[in-house]
Amino acid sequence: MSPVALETKQKGKKISVSLMIMYAFWRFLLSSTVWSVSGLVYVAFVFLTLSLCYTVYKLGKIFEFSISAAICLPFIVYTIFQYGISFNFEAASYWMDCLLLIIIAANTDFPHTIPKNLLIISGGIVSIGIFVQILFPDFYYSNVATIFTSYTHIKYWGSVMNYAGFTYQLGQSAFILIMAEGAVLYLYRKKFNRFWTVPIALLFIALIFLTGKRMLSVISIMVPLAIYCFSGKSLSKRVKRFFIIALVIFCGLFVVISNIDYLASTNIGIFTRFADALEQYKQGESIASSRMELIQTALEAFRSNPVFGIGAGNFISNTGAEMEVHNAYIQTLCESGIVGFSFFMVMLLYYLLKTIVLLCKSNDKGYLQFSLFTQLVFIINAFTENGTRNLEEFVLYFVAIGICIYEDMQQKRAYYQGREKAEIK
Repeated sequence: MSPVALETKQKGKKISVSLMIMYAFWRFLLSSTVWSVSGLVYVAFVFLTLSLCYTVYKLGKIFEFSISAAICLPFIVYTIFQYGISFNFEAASYWMDCLLLIIIAANTDFPHTIPKNLLIISGGIVSIGIFVQILFPDFYYSNVATIFTSYTHIKYWGSVMNYAGFTYQLGQSAFILIMAEGAVLYLYRKKFNRFWTVPIALLFIALIFLTGKRMLSVISIMVPLAIYCFSGKSLSKRVKRFFIIALVIFCGLFVVISNIDYLASTNIGIFTRFADALEQYKQGESIASSRMELIQTALEAFRSNPVFGIGAGNFISNTGAEMEVHNAYIQTLCESGIVGFSFFMVMLLYYLLKTIVLLCKSNDKGYLQFSLFTQLVFIINAFTENGTRNLEEFVLYFVAIGICIYEDMQQKRAYYQGREKAEIK
């Protein structure tokens, strides 16, 4: 195949991956605004699915698969099956697209299909929205917030200094921003020097704090520090970085906790929420009593069918709860049973450990660092949100493990080619 044909083929794959991420990030424009038309959501989704199917078709008849690519298949297939028997074909189709994404990752130069510009631009749009909401509140609440069906919530969040900007939900804004942060830190470091990378990343972190999402705010700081620790070239350097980072984190926590009352008095949403949580903890109360009730409800539902669960997506309909569990691990255990939960945990742990091992061996660490960043965001945030139900979260998670799969296959190819050359000599 000629270089021009190869480049065209690679561009086609990048377009497919870009469409999937764009749909995951901005689907709410078709479903949660005053001009929402349910038919447009399905038209956009069908177009996306056809694009992915065509990309897989163009890979050819021979699919190259590895153990790394196979590890995620049991959970994906099991989830598709559970949604299918519940007649939730929309959710089943989303997971089918993730399966197609894994096939593409195992058979192409997957890291270079990741649309880093799209991640940065999306973060930039959300950033502008938050600045508009803060600097021009009258204009924002009269002309922007009113287009979202969650207008009353956006207005309330703004009154306690939590800003959604140009999206319909705080969590959506925070997640887009944290992915933009990861793209700046790990995908753009060759294009931008540290003089630009660090300030832009710090800006995204500050804006994540302004959304008021506590867990993602903590993750936006802690995860890059952890990756910096793992990225040391030698064990001694990694250990040294670990102790330095641990000391910095301890000092930071000490300063924040010591001044939490003053920070709360600023009425900035994120500090107020941290102060409330700390006060509840001191009084021996649950930090999130309503969520603990949901967890108890989920565990009771799990006991009714512990092996296979009550079915993916059936928590609310089966229990009468008003919202999801806000804990991906508990909800997966409840809905998918021991079988599905086992598949889920094996998938999370395998790719996390595999990525860390690959990162320690690799010389070109950028894409692997982004993969580890995204995986850790998903895994840690899963304690307070249900990433298996939030489209943007599980799509980006499978993009991350797609990088891991590709890099693992590349390192194995290099190893076997080296052995063959040694045997010939």
